[in-house]
Amino acid sequence: MKLRVGNGCWHAGHVRAAAICFEAGLFAQEGLDVEVVHAKINPAGFQSSRPDGERYDEIGTVLRDMIAFNIDIIPDVHVRTPFAERALGNDELRIIGGWRNQFRGTLIGAPGINSIADFKGKRLGDWYKGGIATMWYEHQLRKVGIDPDRDIDWKIGYQYGSIREAWKPLLARETDVAIVANPFVPQLLERGFNKLYDFVEDSRPHGRPDTG
Repeated sequence: MKLRVGNGCWHAGHVRAAAICFEAGLFAQEGLDVEVVHAKINPAGFQSSRPDGERYDEIGTVLRDMIAFNIDIIPDVHVRTPFAERALGNDELRIIGGWRNQFRGTLIGAPGINSIADFKGKRLGDWYKGGIATMWYEHQLRKVGIDPDRDIDWKIGYQYGSIREAWKPLLARETDVAIVANPFVPQLLERGFNKLYDFVEDSRPHGRPDTG
């Protein structure tokens, strides 16, 4: 049985366990013919299967990525991903197993932005359009009467939307709003930025469905 295993986002650490199993011969012991592949953004490990230098963070959905690159199994995918795919009209993904996944991020606004109602005409940082973050933003914007297509200046790219990097263009005033990893929040608050939504604190007592 031939199976192709690849990571579902930009860093190859997501296929580490599969790579270890491959090297240890565990797949072969189970009668499985497995190939492990990863993105070109990390050229140091297994040889990339990505043509033309394409990056994972330019792929809109996990399912489209799996079909485009003939990937059968993606490890370390958010539990919420199949539900997002279903919302996009795709129901082919299945969860085989899962583990507790925490999203330690906070929605931060530049000085003067105190709520989502203040987003109209502002520059909003997002990794790529059409993902989980986009869907959340669009829902929240529509709730306060803002058209996400006409009333928002979307700043798209890894540097604007990754919670690890989004604090930098926010601090440099290249964006007005972004979701930032919690360790970077205190320094932004010290500089007059505002905490709008903490995805850890504001989701208690029950938390988000994919973190329990």
